[in-house]
Amino acid sequence: MALGMKYWIGAVVAGLALVSIWQLPPAAFESHLAVELSHEEARSRALSGELRRAHFTLQRHRWADSLATVVVAGGADRIALLFPVGHELGADALAGAQERIAEAEATLAEQRSDVALGFVYQYWDHAAHPGVRMDPRTGTGTFVGSRDGVDYCFRIHSVREDWLETAVLDLQGGRFWRTDHLGPCMFYGRYGPPGRDVVRWLEQGGIDFALAHKARGEPLDRRARRRGLFGVTYFRAQKPIYVRCLAGMADACRRVFLTPGEVDEEVAQRQETALRAGAISTRVQWTFSRQGPFIMADLEREFGREKFDLFWTSDAPVDQAFEAAFGIEAGAWIVRWLETSMILQMPGPGLPQSSSSGGLLTIALFAGIAFLRNRRRNVL
Repeated sequence: MALGMKYWIGAVVAGLALVSIWQLPPAAFESHLAVELSHEEARSRALSGELRRAHFTLQRHRWADSLATVVVAGGADRIALLFPVGHELGADALAGAQERIAEAEATLAEQRSDVALGFVYQYWDHAAHPGVRMDPRTGTGTFVGSRDGVDYCFRIHSVREDWLETAVLDLQGGRFWRTDHLGPCMFYGRYGPPGRDVVRWLEQGGIDFALAHKARGEPLDRRARRRGLFGVTYFRAQKPIYVRCLAGMADACRRVFLTPGEVDEEVAQRQETALRAGAISTRVQWTFSRQGPFIMADLEREFGREKFDLFWTSDAPVDQAFEAAFGIEAGAWIVRWLETSMILQMPGPGLPQSSSSGGLLTIALFAGIAFLRNRRRNVL
């Protein structure tokens, strides 16, 4: 066999080995984490996890119990804006937060329900038990319920004490999904409590589609790429049901929208944790796309408030309420919505971006080595 052929075969084998090692799961290699735990250690870790989850639930219940009283006491004619007791907040940050709340009040002035609304900044370790080790949990959760015969909806944004002003300014600057402080509470503030079946749907994961209230900017700014480099179809590590929906299949979109907790176990577990803690949502979540939190806002914008009110307050099953209010089947509308908010993915086989990029990089690397070796041979 010629020497050049041996080099070529060696380069191919080395490249394949490199890509294979890159794509193998971490569990295929021994690491400092890959140690066998004794029965006592495993039990201790399990109990520790259960203790932290129980502590999180109790802490959030204490938050909701005290804050609901304050929000309800403020009445339904204003939005309560609350900060941690003894906070030190700069004038610019405070004025900006008050301005955003005033904007929300002005938006609700045309149509306002009797639901008391509020937005609360809270230190993440407030009401925590000193003997329980906690990981800093920051983010925004939505709490709904009734206190003394008054319905309420408020959001809690938990922050670290030394990051309070930064968090306030960050929410004012806003990434595209941070469109207002109240998020889903705007729907409660405008239309009142949802219908019985709509409530169950929200609790099972439908709330993920209502986390951003204001209409988005130009959708072209966030459109997904249909094809990647050299026309390769890329896809992320998503569940098949999401891939089918993003490819424009109405039956899949119907299931994703109407039964989010059934098609995704992670959504079900997250909602179970939230509901156990007295909340309907504990963080912003993009269920199957970064446009997901805008679905309800886009429904309201496209069909108008009167039809959205019919859907929101209906006691019929969600699929029937949707079709009765908007005159279109839910799955078909989601496909139409995807076509306008992002480019549908190409159906059919494709490569994960990491695999195709890794292959291209490996080819480029060994092509460069071959070029340099051939150039050196020519010079000699």
